[in-house]
Amino acid sequence: MAGAEELAALPSLGPESARMLVEAGVEDVEALMRLGPEAAYHRLRFAFGRRATTNFLYALDNAVTGTRWRDMSRARKAELREAAKRIQAAVDAMGR
Repeated sequence: MAGAEELAALPSLGPESARMLVEAGVEDVEALMRLGPEAAYHRLRFAFGRRATTNFLYALDNAVTGTRWRDMSRARKAELREAAKRIQAAVDAMGR
């Protein structure tokens, strides 16, 4: 499970987050970087429903940008909250 170990080593992610990502089809760091935080969160929300919270989207953004959550600007958090709402509504509309 080398992909999960690599994912878990990214900022703001850990073993459980990495396991969930792999299960949702984001199998390694390269896939996460290619998809970006919003598309990866969409996969998580589809696979895990409400277990994939907005905080998970923040963590994905930190993992992709290599930053810590404390360094995230208020503006970026607001953008991600709006993205999470859109993604949640889209997944809900799919009957998930």
